[in-house]
Amino acid sequence: MQIIQSWDTNSSMNTGKLVEKLADIASLEKLASIVLGQAVTIFTLHRAKVASHPHAGTNPEFLDTTLRKLHSSGYSFVSLEEVVNAGIKGRPLPEKAACFTLDDGYADQADILMPIFIEHNAKPTFFVITDMLDGKSWPWDEKITYVLETTTKSKIANPFSHLDKSQATLLVDTKAKKTIARRYLQTTAKEISKDQVTALLEELSQSCAVTIPEIPPTPYQPMTWARARELESQGAFFAPHSCDHSIFSKLSAEEAESQILQSWQRLKSELKSPVKIFCYPTGRLQDFTMEHMLFLEKQGFLGAVSFVSKPCNIRKISAERFKLPRIALPNTLSAVKRYASWIEKIR
Repeated sequence: MQIIQSWDTNSSMNTGKLVEKLADIASLEKLASIVLGQAVTIFTLHRAKVASHPHAGTNPEFLDTTLRKLHSSGYSFVSLEEVVNAGIKGRPLPEKAACFTLDDGYADQADILMPIFIEHNAKPTFFVITDMLDGKSWPWDEKITYVLETTTKSKIANPFSHLDKSQATLLVDTKAKKTIARRYLQTTAKEISKDQVTALLEELSQSCAVTIPEIPPTPYQPMTWARARELESQGAFFAPHSCDHSIFSKLSAEEAESQILQSWQRLKSELKSPVKIFCYPTGRLQDFTMEHMLFLEKQGFLGAVSFVSKPCNIRKISAERFKLPRIALPNTLSAVKRYASWIEKIR
């Protein structure tokens, strides 16, 4: 058994090194760009890895190493605005380029991850939930996380049992089971209306015997506007990610339009040079509509990002600039290089 495990580990390491070497072959990168057109991978991150929060998060040491390795491999870091303008206005980009974004606006992102990006001049774009920074509310999905992490119950009633008759209860007596329950509830809640999400939180709070505080606890604290201004002055970019992280396809047209306009106005009033590119909450294709894209265009937005996982082809930006794809930053260097290079672009 130990021999087999050792072989598997070595095999995985060798494969990773091979991918890194292939990704660094400049001639293949150039050939892919000639045949398919230049593409840039827009990476996105969420939480930093911290002991006080249950999400896996991005390890700051790994992020630092990744940015160093990409730079030494010839990659240039470009801002999201530069990527969009390259497609719209035909502005040239470096032959090997990578772009980085962060979503939401939590304090750990600002204090742990953003300084690393700034140190490497990586031109990160931070999409913030404006009501969270204003102290008006904190996101519904993180409230689900908080309730499940705080409860001392071993099992709770499934609030979606009417949709899944076979699962009347959810087990929450271990960390692993809480993670399973959290992912299930968050994923299912994406398919219901904003009012139904509010009712779900109330039901979950009662079932778990946990009161959801109005002011988020430390692991869920947002950055401040003052911190955002400080980071902006150091080379970070900021853009809107809605007011409260409600999923647009579950809102009325008026509600979605209000979320777009109000979040943009808040950034304009608090920051010196916010970027007029929008980030849809959760960002799956079913989470926003053509009407939302047309409204953003009418309001003069440069574009909008989704969570469609593929590199961004510069030739296609003009036609797809209101549903730009992004890829979640992987947790291994070989995977990052694969997604950033010609290897992923030819798939």
